[in-house]
Amino acid sequence: MFDLKLTRGLGVFAVLAVVVVPLYLFIYVSPSLQDHIINDGQEEANRVANHLAAMFVKADRVSAETLPANLDQRISAVSREFKLAKLKIFSPSGEIVYSTEPAEVGTVNRNSYFHEIVASGRKYSKLVQKEEATLEGQTFKADLVEAYVPVMRGPQFIGAFEVYYDVTAQLADLRQLLHGFYRIILPIVFFAVTVRERSWAWPSFSPCCACAATFLSGWPPSNSCGRKRRVIAISSSAPATPS
Repeated sequence: MFDLKLTRGLGVFAVLAVVVVPLYLFIYVSPSLQDHIINDGQEEANRVANHLAAMFVKADRVSAETLPANLDQRISAVSREFKLAKLKIFSPSGEIVYSTEPAEVGTVNRNSYFHEIVASGRKYSKLVQKEEATLEGQTFKADLVEAYVPVMRGPQFIGAFEVYYDVTAQLADLRQLLHGFYRIILPIVFFAVTVRERSWAWPSFSPCCACAATFLSGWPPSNSCGRKRRVIAISSSAPATPS
């Protein structure tokens, strides 16, 4: 006998799976993994900035005059080594004193996140996806972590590095992982929904005990059963079965 409780349970599971699992992946799993990528990018940016600060910042204040003359060559080598998409160096006032895009030199960052967060000695970062605007309104054809790393001398803020760290490969791996989840979950959901649909149909074709009795006896179907059943009457003219 087919277990209706089991099919109803599978139906409930199917509904929950269809609604809850994709929401869980979208609301919790994907943002959590993206946060992990941002944190890794921030840590990598910190290592790069601290490395560059140790190499190039010798004065008590970052300025164009205190940076070494051969900075371009040395930054290019570091950028290739750490796969940086872009790098800027700021004075304490927010002026760009060095950039891998020379046209930006002399521009002042007046945004509140720089003067309220970075200038207070705190790191600040953001995930910038392809064709999405950065904190400064630029767009790139790559997925980047845009990270600001303050340079401190004790409690004193003396400048900052802005590092654009390429995380295109990491995000591609994340998307592939999520697609793998969907490839595993969707067939299970499809199976559960199919079983549920069949469980709705099967009871309508399965006679209850009373209907089965009337079917075998040739009596009219019971009025207490709302299902319409075909009853085959035994003809009184049928020849008797030999004993």
